[in-house]
Amino acid sequence: MQPSLPADAGHVEVPACDTPPAAEVAADGVAPEVAPADPPVYDPAGFWESRLRHHFDMIGVGYSRLGLPFNLALYRQRLVVIGRTIRRFRIKVAGADLIELGPGTGYFIDHWKHLGIGSLVGLDITAVVTERLTEKYPEYRFFEADASERWPLPDASADIVTAFDILFHITDDERFAAAIREAGRVTRPGGLLLVSDLFLHGQPFRGFHQASRTLADYQACLAEAGFEVLGRMPIFVTMHPALDLPPGPLSRLANDWWSRTEQRLMDEPKRGYRLGRVLGWIDRIVTKVCWGGPSTELLIARRRTG
Repeated sequence: MQPSLPADAGHVEVPACDTPPAAEVAADGVAPEVAPADPPVYDPAGFWESRLRHHFDMIGVGYSRLGLPFNLALYRQRLVVIGRTIRRFRIKVAGADLIELGPGTGYFIDHWKHLGIGSLVGLDITAVVTERLTEKYPEYRFFEADASERWPLPDASADIVTAFDILFHITDDERFAAAIREAGRVTRPGGLLLVSDLFLHGQPFRGFHQASRTLADYQACLAEAGFEVLGRMPIFVTMHPALDLPPGPLSRLANDWWSRTEQRLMDEPKRGYRLGRVLGWIDRIVTKVCWGGPSTELLIARRRTG
């Protein structure tokens, strides 16, 4: 059984073909064949520019169908695991030079600032993010740049590079590998790359603006770029689709649970306040005691020194 995609993954509205007007119906009463509409093409810059121009908030950067309250709870849980990761792996953030890919609304920037980051550079594919974050955080630098192309930064210029829920939006495999190579180029020896994704153990799958790759795919690209994987930290268990479970009763139970939870949130987004608190409490406890999970994880990789 292949896991189902999240609501946002692969969703795009395709206009239906118009029915031929009566005047164009042939004399024999048979309407001419209408060519099928071309499938939609994913244009990353255009897609995210439009989405964030309309929703420069957690709806724009998050799981839009779940509503604002639950998306805020999802981001709070991400922050909990980031903090836990910093402590467990003894990551020195104070004074570090950090590059954040896809900073979005800047949710994590305040956290880095609180921890005493030395410098921060944000790279985003949209103009709207670059403009707004430059205005909000004049002490940091932001560039409009495609992460799968050469970054406007020198070699070995960062101690930490982050890509939180970003790399799976690079749907082309060659461009995905190129983005990881760029991370390897700009990360100093001994520096760290933090990436959140599913890191699937089964088959990869794709949606319209998402390509969920396997852990093996990541390991190969990271090794080629000069990284060694130090570990993975689970982020979600109950708050997000459990897409990395093997086929069987548990997978079916998890899919049924998430389908019901998702529908409840879509029907009434305000339920996200209570559900976010309850499920967030559960996930904080469960992810603290396990080293892997059925959903999104945070991978920690170190740039080799040799």
